[in-house]
Amino acid sequence: MYDWANSVYNLCITTAIFPIYYSSLATTVSEQNGWTRQVQDSLGQASTSVSFLRLGNWEVPASSLYSYALALAYLSIALISPLLSGMADYGARRKAMMNLFIIVGSLACVGLYGMTADFWMWGIVCFVLAAFSWAGSALFYNSFLPVIASEDRIDAVSAQGFAYGYVGSVLLLVINLVFIMNPGWLGMETGEVTRLSFVSVGLWWWGFSRITIAGLPSEEASGAQGLRTTLWGWLRIGWAELRGVMVTMKGMPTLRTFLLAYFFTCAGLQTIMLVASLFGAEVLRLPTDRLIAVILLIQLIAIVGSFAFARLVPRWGNILLLMLTGLVWILVCIAAAVVTKEWEFYTMAGVVGVIMGGSQTLLRSTYAKMIPHQTKNNASFFSFYDLTEKIAIVFGTFSFGLINQWTGSMRNSALFLALYFVIGLFFFARMLRSPKNQPR
Repeated sequence: MYDWANSVYNLCITTAIFPIYYSSLATTVSEQNGWTRQVQDSLGQASTSVSFLRLGNWEVPASSLYSYALALAYLSIALISPLLSGMADYGARRKAMMNLFIIVGSLACVGLYGMTADFWMWGIVCFVLAAFSWAGSALFYNSFLPVIASEDRIDAVSAQGFAYGYVGSVLLLVINLVFIMNPGWLGMETGEVTRLSFVSVGLWWWGFSRITIAGLPSEEASGAQGLRTTLWGWLRIGWAELRGVMVTMKGMPTLRTFLLAYFFTCAGLQTIMLVASLFGAEVLRLPTDRLIAVILLIQLIAIVGSFAFARLVPRWGNILLLMLTGLVWILVCIAAAVVTKEWEFYTMAGVVGVIMGGSQTLLRSTYAKMIPHQTKNNASFFSFYDLTEKIAIVFGTFSFGLINQWTGSMRNSALFLALYFVIGLFFFARMLRSPKNQPR
């Protein structure tokens, strides 16, 4: 149910409605201030108008600023998540910390209502805070997977969670789109109704997460209670918990190899998911209604992909299936660099839908099956998983924005992402050659 609750943030804020609203708002701001430039398309077909925004004396393409904002959010959570997880394991505070991030993130989504042409920087701050909080809550959420599911059910439960997320997020997106396309029903302008959809995301995220917070099992602390309650004491506890997990991981070379493969795979995969709609709007100039329709299609196909790949695990194994999805992701990156027609983009989107569901499901369930059984440090073990993901997103989104800024083309950025998947395949192949302790 937490996938159901928080996936609306991923779909409405980072994937569908907000990027399109951001692109439109950035164009308005840059045109009002004379910050629009004409640049040559990387395929040499035509010159295109690029919107810039100013941060003090620094002028940056609006699309790059979007990537940099995401990188900042995930870098921030990456820096503190190991300490938070160690503290949560020691004091049995996973649910409490998870709930804190949910509240802050929900309020940040509500705060996006105030993002207008005159207050666009306020929106950037709320956007960063929402991404930071979403990532923080996911750290503790993922750590409950091996607690609530037996090893033989982990793949299925992981797939079910993602499926719930896809369905719930599509449901709210459709509701919001109905009102955005018919703003007169509420007596408002389109922009105001769009900003109201951000409020709905915050309320949905907080409201349905109450089911999760109430239903998750009680926790068992890994340390004594009632000791070292000062901030400095908790920081020392966090480091101590992490050191214990790191000692354990030294004797688990397969797990370390998986984290390397996961890092590079996530750098490409998560970046594609975060910038896909912005790519469609900025590069292919797709109309909003068609772009939203494609995003809905991807989500629906991803539901099938999640369950399909989970059912293939007994026959093919986790690692081989992850290598298969990695190969397809490489083809997607190459296609993004050359696609020019709408039907080509729609075909690429359909492929992304299938492998997106499978990749996310398998990555999470594979790691859950590899951590030691009966450990009391699930949050600390998953902190390495989430830390790897967050730093990967920082590398992916920052490199995407930087290459876009250097070359003036998001196509070059998309092509560069293929390199991450190639390196990820190399480490997955190492795991495949060493079947010892390989998850099935």
